[in-house]
Amino acid sequence: MNKDIKRYTVTCPNCGRKLISAVAANGAEIYCQKCKTMYEIEIKDKQLHVKELGEEYIANY
Repeated sequence: MNKDIKRYTVTCPNCGRKLISAVAANGAEIYCQKCKTMYEIEIKDKQLHVKELGEEYIANY
């Protein structure tokens, strides 16, 4: 296996349970069985974003 390939590990932001470990996670929808929450995974600007589906969080600055 090529060690230069970036592998993403995503954990639930609510409970900490491991949700996915994959090479390609962009656009994935993942369900956390422990806290019963659905998340969308997105990779933007070399950062991994985990967004709870049905909820939107906006930060004012």
